[in-house]
Amino acid sequence: MPPPTENCIWMEAGVLEYQLCPLHYNCDNCEIHRKLTAHLSSAEEHPDKPAAYIPLGIPDDPQGSFEAGYQYLPCYLWLKHIAKDRVQVGLHPFMWQFLPPLEKTLLAREGRHIQPGACMFWLHFQGGMICCRSPIEGAVLARNEGLDGAILNPLALQYGSAYENWLLTLQTADLDPERLQVMSRIETLERVQRHRRLLVRLARSPEYNRAISEIADPHGSVLKKLITPKLQFAKLLKKLTDQVAFVC
Repeated sequence: MPPPTENCIWMEAGVLEYQLCPLHYNCDNCEIHRKLTAHLSSAEEHPDKPAAYIPLGIPDDPQGSFEAGYQYLPCYLWLKHIAKDRVQVGLHPFMWQFLPPLEKTLLAREGRHIQPGACMFWLHFQGGMICCRSPIEGAVLARNEGLDGAILNPLALQYGSAYENWLLTLQTADLDPERLQVMSRIETLERVQRHRRLLVRLARSPEYNRAISEIADPHGSVLKKLITPKLQFAKLLKKLTDQVAFVC
């Protein structure tokens, strides 16, 4: 087996000073990954740890939340069938607007077989990262090399076409709509609107909010930000999407 040449996701996140990955980002089989995630998951047990804050977006409206030809899942991922047994996987526009400013993505490598619930890509933000779990079983056929490892421009991703920013192409036979809880147009829009109302309420809550800043986007509108503690963000992400954030 050739020596590892890929940087560990925890090195990319700044947690480890130097660590290479010999498993091609198959983190579920990595002892280092298990120990670090267990340590960071218990961080909220230490209330004396200084709070760190990050800005989250409050999506402005549900436009673009549903387009024909895509399957929308409760975890805010979408699937697009491009062949009989092949799908592209991407993030819903709501997520691109909601997430903190991202520094880079790391995508599972071609040839890797992914089980449901396993991490298939990682989104790095300052002082933490998000493990995005796969809703399906399948083999990675391709990854969007334009996003993989890139230093991301959050505004470009939020206000560009979320449907062009697909992340992975998977070969799979695991596409039962009932098991995946594929949502209808009405269900998708209602979910987006309900979660947007929740974020607006949280913006007025002292538990989450220190201040609301407004950032002008390239199209002249205003993106409102919810400034919230990192640990609260991890809980909120889990509640809204069932995805997992690890904060450092």
